[in-house]
Amino acid sequence: MVVGLLSALILDDGTAARICGVAIVAFWAGVAALIARRLSSTSRVDIFLVRFGFLPVVVLAHSLVHYIWAVRGVE
Repeated sequence: MVVGLLSALILDDGTAARICGVAIVAFWAGVAALIARRLSSTSRVDIFLVRFGFLPVVVLAHSLVHYIWAVRGVE
């Protein structure tokens, strides 16, 4: 993943890399669940989400991780 590599190069003490790592794990868990449930009958929407769904997951993970860190007092 190019986004994962680029986020590792940002000099912010690893915050962007951790957020991107959470997003990568969440995205591939979603893809695995999609494949496990609908392997024989994938639709165009499923294929579109696998192809282009990573960017919305990164944006959502960025917002959620910052919120959770603020609630826990990490940030």
